[in-house]
Amino acid sequence: MPLAVVLYPSIASDLLGRIRRAHDPSVHAIAPHVTVLFPIPETGQSLTQHVARAAKQIQPFEISFDGFHTAPDHWLFLRLGRGADQCRQLHTALYAGDFAQYRRTDIEYVPHLALGLFLRARVWYDARSPNADDRDVVRYDRVLGQARPLLDLPATTVTSLHLIEIPSSLMAWFDGGGGSYPEGEVVENVGEVTLGTPTG
Repeated sequence: MPLAVVLYPSIASDLLGRIRRAHDPSVHAIAPHVTVLFPIPETGQSLTQHVARAAKQIQPFEISFDGFHTAPDHWLFLRLGRGADQCRQLHTALYAGDFAQYRRTDIEYVPHLALGLFLRARVWYDARSPNADDRDVVRYDRVLGQARPLLDLPATTVTSLHLIEIPSSLMAWFDGGGGSYPEGEVVENVGEVTLGTPTG
């Protein structure tokens, strides 16, 4: 199954939970997270060792949010302010060596936490070829206003990277395979690596 690497910020926010439960189809599949390595196929290389090497380059750091970002495929993201540089460094380090072939060069990496997907009713999700007219503008604008207090959340410190395994059916949906969201699928945490160079 495909593998990815994420950060799990510890965010105490009822508002974040309410927005995700109402608008993020993956809310039950994965906790609020920031992706630093997007899903790649399982490979013969040891991704865990590669992640550990990248993690040693970055000390634990704080995350906070400074705005919103809308992806072409109609996801609304909470954009990182503090911590964005460290996420970009991790992103670059993880897409190095044998894993450089998986890096997408057609889109800019924007460190973010997903809030929801805003498609009009009866429209299939297509991440690869999104249609600009498929956004539910009314629902999007309403949630964008509701989400503004999230920009005032206190900073939270992240200390580790998590390697996750993504069910193939969930990955097929994210890749724009069509059909309904595969309810009941859950990502599996298969590894955790501490940030920073060990001391002592």
